[in-house]
Amino acid sequence: MFLCLVFWTALTTVLLNFVWSIVKHRSFRAILEQVDPSILEELPSVSIVIPVRNEEKELERALQSVLNLDYPQLSITVVNDRSTDGTSEILKKLQKQNTKLRVVTNKSLPEGWLGKVWAMKVGSEACQSEYILFTDADVRYHPDALKRAMTYLVRERRTSNQKTVTQLCILPKIDLKGRLESWVFSAFFMLLFLGLRLWEANRPYAKAPVGAGAFNLVEASFLREHQLLEKLRMEVVEDLSLGYLVRELGGVARAMQSDSMIEVRYQEGIWGLVRGTEKNFFAGFSYSYLQAIASLFLIWIALISALPVAVETSLGPWLVVTCLAAMVFLYRNSLSWIQGQDIVGIPVGIFFFSIALIRSMVLFLMNDGIDWRDTHYSSQSLKAGRVLPSPWDRLKKQWNAIARWDEPRL
Repeated sequence: MFLCLVFWTALTTVLLNFVWSIVKHRSFRAILEQVDPSILEELPSVSIVIPVRNEEKELERALQSVLNLDYPQLSITVVNDRSTDGTSEILKKLQKQNTKLRVVTNKSLPEGWLGKVWAMKVGSEACQSEYILFTDADVRYHPDALKRAMTYLVRERRTSNQKTVTQLCILPKIDLKGRLESWVFSAFFMLLFLGLRLWEANRPYAKAPVGAGAFNLVEASFLREHQLLEKLRMEVVEDLSLGYLVRELGGVARAMQSDSMIEVRYQEGIWGLVRGTEKNFFAGFSYSYLQAIASLFLIWIALISALPVAVETSLGPWLVVTCLAAMVFLYRNSLSWIQGQDIVGIPVGIFFFSIALIRSMVLFLMNDGIDWRDTHYSSQSLKAGRVLPSPWDRLKKQWNAIARWDEPRL
């Protein structure tokens, strides 16, 4: 019981630290819908690159919303990466209806590249714009979304005295159906929010990586000069890794959220989420079984020990109540689409989070790597191509920096 009390004391301290950091750094609450695009700005040119593979279910609706974007200097390239369903026919139809849509077809995948990253590279090679926007094939846009985003970027570049903003990431609204999905998805993304310390995303000199497959905008010259996609050729979590490299190489990154103008149906249902994260989850822990199991152990110790600590110790009730209050605050002040009342679903969300992570680990072990979209990637090549450090790696780096009295670089 003493060890549980020590654990809950540490957990309370960490959560209160998170709360205090969010109170100090509210700049992450930049909301796309609050940007006024009517004020005239000279907006930079943008090329949109969309990698697609077997996306017939959502592609037409999503791509039509991209084609309807109201933006003055815009090109759109879709890279059809070896699709075997009706994706090619949909692209042919839309290309006939809209001449600004460019379609590139990949018929093979070079050795040593992930399919999506190679498609991103192919699509970006012919872009002549100042910025390149990488987005997924199931993301839906309001016509003003890109104009608002670029208006924010230009103003941020001016007000922060930056010569340029290298990267802009926008976290979309997740289209959820039903209370159970809200509980589970909220818990998933809350753990991501805390693990990446996303509220610090817009701090000067912040090192927390930002990135989202739905909207990852990067300066084209920076992308090519530093060969970012070549560095990410075997990185499964390519969106966050792109943001990590931008900051590690001295670029300036900014992050926003969208309440409604950028929206995605992330996965179909709870089991869709579990299946859909089999590629990324274990990769987020640097393919380390020790790190993944330790994380699950700490999370479940917190849940299981809450009641005994609250009942059997004098300090316990105050710790548990303080933790719950801190979590309510975090739920209400994190991602804009997460609702405070979804905190009651934390146990359910963590249960499915655990299933997803365990499944991702087991499949990685059984397959000696990842089988994804009809392609096998070996464990050796994936580990060798890893770029993004896990939360444990960043914690170790911060600890070493403190031990050297150096500036922490997370």
